[in-house]
Amino acid sequence: GAMHASIESNSLPLELFALNGPGTLASWVSSVLLLLLCVGSIQVYLIRRFKADDYKGRYKIWLWVAIIAAVLSFEQATGAHRLLQSVVDRFATATPWNQASLWWMMIVSVVASCVGIRLFFELSSNLGSFALFVLTAMGYGVVVCSRWESMLGASYLTSAEGQSVSLLGANLLMTTVVWIYARTVYLSAQGGRQAAMISSAHDYEFGV
Repeated sequence: GAMHASIESNSLPLELFALNGPGTLASWVSSVLLLLLCVGSIQVYLIRRFKADDYKGRYKIWLWVAIIAAVLSFEQATGAHRLLQSVVDRFATATPWNQASLWWMMIVSVVASCVGIRLFFELSSNLGSFALFVLTAMGYGVVVCSRWESMLGASYLTSAEGQSVSLLGANLLMTTVVWIYARTVYLSAQGGRQAAMISSAHDYEFGV
């Protein structure tokens, strides 16, 4: 009996490898992906802010993407949305409106939709990033649908595993979109810089 208890105490905490819930391996992977998304967005913002022809300041949308990604990264790692439960309990009593996770999803969906519409036009100039972004938007649409078990009925999509897998996939796609676009913006900026240096050299030669 003592040996069996010792083996159990030394066994791996299997809950760490669950696909849902804060503190699990899946939540940390999702958090890291969102953190990479944040870093990539900041890179695009820092490069785009020096683009001379962006008079309307469209580049500022990338700062919003970075902020949202940072907040969501923190939430994925900690499950901080549960802090809303005390507020929800005061106003909502009927299911599913008494669940903090549902209200958090609605808040994130509204904010992400507003930013997503801006990104739709921002990425339209780059065919590869735009096509992948459309696929990403569909992926997040699947994530939202997976939360409505009361309407869609029980299935793998609405299960905890289905929700986690769909969210991980969508976050991976979005991170890939941002870094591909960041590379495109960087190469474009380098090309413009080289062209400016060549033009400056020519002007100097003619001046001499």
